[in-house]
Amino acid sequence: MAVYATSDLHGHKILYDKIKAMLKPEDKVYFLGDANDRGPDGWELIKTIYEDPQFIYIKGNHEVMFVTAAWDVLEKNDRSDNVMLFYQNGGAKTLTAWKKAGRPREWLNKIMRLPLHAEYTNKDGKVILMSHAGYTPQYMDGGLYIPGEIDLLWERDHVIDYWDDRHFKDYIVIHGHTPSVYLATDTGFRGTEIDAGAYWYCNGHKVGLDNACYATGYAVLLNLDTLEDIVISVD
Repeated sequence: MAVYATSDLHGHKILYDKIKAMLKPEDKVYFLGDANDRGPDGWELIKTIYEDPQFIYIKGNHEVMFVTAAWDVLEKNDRSDNVMLFYQNGGAKTLTAWKKAGRPREWLNKIMRLPLHAEYTNKDGKVILMSHAGYTPQYMDGGLYIPGEIDLLWERDHVIDYWDDRHFKDYIVIHGHTPSVYLATDTGFRGTEIDAGAYWYCNGHKVGLDNACYATGYAVLLNLDTLEDIVISVD
């Protein structure tokens, strides 16, 4: 059995299909959010990942934007700020497909109940903490402190945080949300192109999986035991 993580497929079901074709029946994949918008298949991809027993679906900020916009549509407010924000983030095809499906309310509830965080201990004893936006773990009250929903969905400031090796030497944080090209180093944001794949930083304690597939055509699948990555392309 292999255990993987991937993130930010943004409506490109072809990337999901290619990942699915690589899996053995016993394999598992943590999907770290942002299945919808920007690509052509956002609504279909949300449902497909949610219903796939091989995938553990972690909520992303774009799932929240979709649900917030959809609830406004149900309330007859098709031009609300939430709807406009979703459109600006490439959500028109996702929202239109949901409308054509009969505007099912039950799916909005399912999406909002998705977990925000997951933890996995790999074969080498590394404790892997997973969420959409990522965070820097803290030691409080004798144990791991996990931040709240806003941070786990939206926060980016953590990418330049100090890492506490005293308590978290054997921990790794895996996330999506911030495309690798924008991930910070200790001197600031890169702002330059980098190779597709998992992007390791923070002295090997953090790894970003968002390859901005909507612009690059690439996504990444990371094996949580070997820590090797596989680059998937829409082509």
